[in-house]
Amino acid sequence: MAGCYAKCLSIPKATCTLGCGWLPANWHHEEGIGKGLRQLALRPQEVVPYGQPKGYEPLRQLVSRQLAELEIDAPPTQILLTSGAIQGLDLVARRFTQPGDTVLVDDPGYSDLLFALRLRGLKLVGVPMTPNGPDIAALENILSEHQPRLYFTNTQLQNPTGASYSTATAFQVLRLAEKHQFRIVEDNVSADLVTGRALTLAAADQLQRVIYIGSFSKTIAPGLRVGFVAAEPALLDELVYYKLACGMATPELNEQLVHAIYQEGVVRKHLEQLRGRLARAQERTGQRLENAAFTLFHQPGA
Repeated sequence: MAGCYAKCLSIPKATCTLGCGWLPANWHHEEGIGKGLRQLALRPQEVVPYGQPKGYEPLRQLVSRQLAELEIDAPPTQILLTSGAIQGLDLVARRFTQPGDTVLVDDPGYSDLLFALRLRGLKLVGVPMTPNGPDIAALENILSEHQPRLYFTNTQLQNPTGASYSTATAFQVLRLAEKHQFRIVEDNVSADLVTGRALTLAAADQLQRVIYIGSFSKTIAPGLRVGFVAAEPALLDELVYYKLACGMATPELNEQLVHAIYQEGVVRKHLEQLRGRLARAQERTGQRLENAAFTLFHQPGA
């Protein structure tokens, strides 16, 4: 298991785990999960077969509608459901890289992703983060020395800094990706926790050079392990084969449960409450750290 994940599991539940980007367990959508489970219990015959290669189609349709709200045009045929976001990240790495290849990552970045990429024998080059996203001058210098295949990056509420891309930074990163011919893997698992609408790389690029990855771990529950990849059609079809080779289909029971929870119509209210709760916790924590003479790198929403 990856270092951060294994360490976080060994920490007492009452302890705040700062390194993994997890929400407190009692913040998850327990009401929706209960309602969804009761709904599935009424039709057990529908949850026992093997899942579809791309994942449960009604949930892919729901994801497509959600992406449309972010101005990302991705029909259900361009969406692949995965076992959490980390499987999506791994599938993309399998498709595009060989041991010894160079990839770019946020610095600091998501520790479990770094673990997975190193396990594949990849050379990781860190792009320094600022409160507005990657340092563009540093990225340009890196690209003058390296020829990366991919750039893995969190665009909103970056783990672990909490930074989000500004619009200007997003377009500069896309310009450099086009100039230097690398693909961007936009890991946006915290999109639903952001107050207001922020530009995503995938919306600006419409999945030409950007591969978009999301998850329901932050909004519903991490234990369900339901994530997704959105990509241009030919690439998406290739990723399906990598998914099948790595373990056949993902558990459709979990995908049906996520869909059932959304069908109950209580998710939007839950997300509004979750965003408010997170903003208040961030403000309190920031004040306490500043009172203790810490300097904040970034305060989300500031």
